[in-house]
Amino acid sequence: MTENERQAVKLGDGVYVLGYDEKKKRPRLNVYDPGSYFPVFDERLQGAEDFPKKVYIAYEFCEWESNKKEYVTYVRRIVWNLISVGEEIGMAPAFTPGYDMGDEGTPEFNCKYEDAIWTLDQIEKDLGSFNGPPVYLTEPVFLDIDYIPVIHIPNTVALQIHYGRSVMMNVLQILDDLQSTDTDLQAASATTGSPPLAIEGRAMGGNNDIDTYGPGQIFYVGEGKATLIDTSASLDALIKLKDALLNRLSVNGRIPESLLGRVKPSEVPSGITLTLSFAPPSSMVRELRNVRKEQYPILLKFVLRWLQKAGKIKAGALPKANIVFGSFLPADKEEAVTLAVQLLNSKAASLETVVKMLMSAGIDIDDWVKEIERIESRDFDGANAMFTLTGEVNEALKYMHRPELKDPAQQGIMDNQANPPAPVVAPPAPAPKASQP
Repeated sequence: MTENERQAVKLGDGVYVLGYDEKKKRPRLNVYDPGSYFPVFDERLQGAEDFPKKVYIAYEFCEWESNKKEYVTYVRRIVWNLISVGEEIGMAPAFTPGYDMGDEGTPEFNCKYEDAIWTLDQIEKDLGSFNGPPVYLTEPVFLDIDYIPVIHIPNTVALQIHYGRSVMMNVLQILDDLQSTDTDLQAASATTGSPPLAIEGRAMGGNNDIDTYGPGQIFYVGEGKATLIDTSASLDALIKLKDALLNRLSVNGRIPESLLGRVKPSEVPSGITLTLSFAPPSSMVRELRNVRKEQYPILLKFVLRWLQKAGKIKAGALPKANIVFGSFLPADKEEAVTLAVQLLNSKAASLETVVKMLMSAGIDIDDWVKEIERIESRDFDGANAMFTLTGEVNEALKYMHRPELKDPAQQGIMDNQANPPAPVVAPPAPAPKASQP
């Protein structure tokens, strides 16, 4: 996922491909370069298709051929094609018996899979076509799934063009200028650290023209003394230019300098100013996550479908699953904890909301659902209040996520412990009679 997200952010798109590994007995996830992803859409529908019914993955690779004593370039092409059930003559696809689609009804399509490899020379001879016989071919098979196991992650919202945009698009020119400025800075620092030397008293050779000069170069300019040529002013100007480009990069890239580490804590005027500077990156990240909110549930659903097809999980309707991204902004943890305590004490927020708020502040909580269960399992005051309200010990145990009691006698014991009878006070012993003289 890290590799795919890096490609999506940098190149504009990411491509996942799912398949079932018979050796490991689980689905496998592969990541492909988005340049090798070729979906096929029906242009007559004018963008009405949510997903393509045919997808190609095609790329080049090289292998050493010992008999030819050279590297040979091959082209691999993988095809997934959704075929209507019963459409192909002589190859009517039929799903595996017992494959239950749950509430989605009977499958309308079956996915046909093909994999073949050609040499690049062969394709060039055929004018770029794949009509010639491949050097490697797997028999086309039906996967018994009603979807194409290829998940495209556009980096940004893509409606008509299907493909996303890289976050680098708005700052490419600035990055190019920064690279050129760094090159000029390196050259200027060389002449500043070892400046040219002009020695008077000797004429220059040739036509006395100077095309270029470098660090430590000596010029003879006539009679007099030796003088070092100061080039530090150009170095200072280039440093100021680089700072100006970095500022422009921060603005156009919607990343404040505080997040880039270019602002010292003592230079921040106030906390509200720092918080307001986080608005542009927060808006950008929300846009990027809005796209992934639609795609990653599909990825997880496909994983569950593969497991269901392999018999690893029960057939029927699948649970909904999603990938939740964590916090990306710096936060004041102490302030977040104080606010959480105030919200809970004032009954202004639920425990679920408070735990999620602490996770957003950077508190190390692996699973907010399990964290709430752990909190409630130690909440004896809450369990006692539940028992006092309902009079049922099992309700209190259920609140603490403990096993319920099945013996009614234990229920009576708990009742007695909650409402113990009044203690029996023994009568005072009679006073001893006085002895007779």
